[in-house]
Amino acid sequence: MSNSKKDNVRNLIKLCLDTNEMNDKIELLNWINDVLPYGFKINIPSLITNNYIDQKLYSLEARLPHVFFDT
Repeated sequence: MSNSKKDNVRNLIKLCLDTNEMNDKIELLNWINDVLPYGFKINIPSLITNNYIDQKLYSLEARLPHVFFDT
């Protein structure tokens, strides 16, 4: 995938981390999950906390260079 897709995901992660409203945060998390390849998707439980989302996003951000490869 191109760097622009990686940059878009990085921007969505930043936006989600900066969002305080839980419903908006979950919606952003779902958008992020929709563009991730199968092996990198975030498992979203039915009961979710702000800390859970933040931890998963920080982990994804660290792995992001390995998620999308330049073509």
